[in-house]
Amino acid sequence: MAVLLGAAMSVNAEALTNKELMDQCESDSNWKKSFCVGYVAGAISQADPAAYLAARPTLSHLSDEEFEQLPEGQFDRITADMGKALYGCSADKSFEQLAAVFVEWVKDNPEQWHDYPDYSISVSVREAFPPPCSY
Repeated sequence: MAVLLGAAMSVNAEALTNKELMDQCESDSNWKKSFCVGYVAGAISQADPAAYLAARPTLSHLSDEEFEQLPEGQFDRITADMGKALYGCSADKSFEQLAAVFVEWVKDNPEQWHDYPDYSISVSVREAFPPPCSY
């Protein structure tokens, strides 16, 4: 039964729109609020570093071998840089705070209600906490 429920939730999560996720976030149901925060956490945790690196002209020219030979600590700086590019200066914020930022962004952008939340979460957080970061 749990496997079927998990599969059904997975399908529903993929089909969510910004408006539907916002409604979950604003629900009186603790389960729905938890789903919202979990969705935001998952979207942020699943950011694709390859997509970011492909967009960076200074790094996208590196072959896999060259990338692996970067000096120690360089990859950590790149990863931190990637996080700032995708999610602004939000590293010190809780997922609950980031979910609230997403909700406000969706309310302010009703023309985006039909879009899928994964990209919108990134945009909303980056707009709320733009670089340069103080940390």
